[in-house]
Amino acid sequence: MTQLKQSFSVISLFYCIFVILFAAMLMSSVASAVVVEENVQITNGTNQNAPHWSPDGKKIVFSSGQDIWIMSADGFNQKQVFASVLWDGEPCFNDDGSKIYFASEYVSPIYSKFISIYLVNLDGSESVQLTKKADMRSPAMSPDGSTVVYISKLSGNYDIWTMDADGSNNVRLTDVPADEDSPTWSPDGESIVYSSKGDIWIIDREGIRAKKLTDDEFNNADPFFSPDASKIVFGSDRSGNSDIWLMNSNGTGALQITSDVSEQKNPAWSPDGEKIAYVSNEGGNYNIWVMSLGNSDTQIEYIPIEDADIDADADAIEGIIEEIIKNNSKVVIVSVVIIFLLFIIFIIKMFMRSL
Repeated sequence: MTQLKQSFSVISLFYCIFVILFAAMLMSSVASAVVVEENVQITNGTNQNAPHWSPDGKKIVFSSGQDIWIMSADGFNQKQVFASVLWDGEPCFNDDGSKIYFASEYVSPIYSKFISIYLVNLDGSESVQLTKKADMRSPAMSPDGSTVVYISKLSGNYDIWTMDADGSNNVRLTDVPADEDSPTWSPDGESIVYSSKGDIWIIDREGIRAKKLTDDEFNNADPFFSPDASKIVFGSDRSGNSDIWLMNSNGTGALQITSDVSEQKNPAWSPDGEKIAYVSNEGGNYNIWVMSLGNSDTQIEYIPIEDADIDADADAIEGIIEEIIKNNSKVVIVSVVIIFLLFIIFIIKMFMRSL
């Protein structure tokens, strides 16, 4: 009887060790997950859109109504940069933050009305029209300051194009029947991420290789690289309405970081990697919000709780555990090996005592 009690005690000890190791594994994974530490509305208007950070992270340019505005990163010191009688929007800074590219409607007696890309100083002076003839919009400056990526309808539908910083040397990178939208650069300037037909794509700077990063039935749009190139933030309706999501830059992982029933869109990562500016109509009007992130350098490994559907009893729980094990395989293997060795030692000791 005494020997049986000892055996039961040792087995119980092994079980406790396994539970502790598994719990530690789970807690360390949760503790290292990307988290939203703060979420603040920084504008209070009726139609604020398309935020974009300055290279030093101290300013944000955005569209307000039909005009281009600039403000401090905390929402103060708002100032109008450019206004015309028609629509102006989709602004971005150049590489040193001294100028702003943006899209603007233009009326020509020859080509009728279309959208062009303009360049203007921060004080609104010396505006220059860089494109003509067809809709060209959504400019984004490359990190080295040499090239602007944009979308153009010159070939009949919106394709991805590039041009030199002064508007010269226009080159088409994509040529497919579907419209492309929202192109932005990778931090090294070698790739361009964009959306098309509800999916996120990436293509190299020369336009040779295009790869689909998402492939589902949802509407995924507005992709933007993190400064360390490890992740992409984007808008998606996979939760039922448009929210802000993160994924790894290779398209794996999925993490929902907004969950309001209103619409969230147009995310843009700050240069230091610690904040994301985006647009939300929470409260009724579209305004600029900024969220502060914790553990933003962590690899995204888990599906969101909403997708796991934890109310689906044992099957859902099993799926979550499988996901945890899959993404922590090294820890699981080490834990199993330790437990196995302890069990072997226990068997040997019991055998030796019986002799």
